[in-house]
Amino acid sequence: MILKLEPAYIPVVQQKSCCVPCCIQWVLLRRRLPLISQEEIGKMLDLHISPEFSHLFINKFLTTKHTWGGYGTNVTNKTLNTIFKKYKLPLEGEYIHINEIKTPKEFIIKNLRENNDVLVLFTRTGIGQKGGGHMGTIMEFDTATDEVLLGDSSPNRLKKYVTKLDKLIDAMSNKWDGSERGFVIIKEK
Repeated sequence: MILKLEPAYIPVVQQKSCCVPCCIQWVLLRRRLPLISQEEIGKMLDLHISPEFSHLFINKFLTTKHTWGGYGTNVTNKTLNTIFKKYKLPLEGEYIHINEIKTPKEFIIKNLRENNDVLVLFTRTGIGQKGGGHMGTIMEFDTATDEVLLGDSSPNRLKKYVTKLDKLIDAMSNKWDGSERGFVIIKEK
């Protein structure tokens, strides 16, 4: 059986280092909620950008690497929910590390059946791509084959591609760069 969210996502392309803010925009568009700029979301998620790209942004962001060793955002339950509270959005978010989930397949099935947005923080190398940490959205999940249709906001990638669940789970582990990743669930309050 193929599980998918209704309505479907409307793909938007990310600014440099803004995969997380952009995925949140995908959620807002899918849920027909007011759109917030990637830079504004980035400010609330402590966005750090590479100095070589600072001229591409309207706002000023830190151009040093995060303590975890890279550029991008710092996703926590607090930072996620600050966005929703500030803009009075009827949403709540939860970041769950992969090692906290006993049965990822059942976790995904449950959340898609409840029409919750399932965002995934992973390393690209873990699914056979070039690059580092990234966030995507689960657009569909095939329960028979364990294939995940992953939405991608990168301007240089396909907007959606299929990967196997076991590969995606492995790409969330800390074996790739020392940082463990996981799922971000966004649901109605």
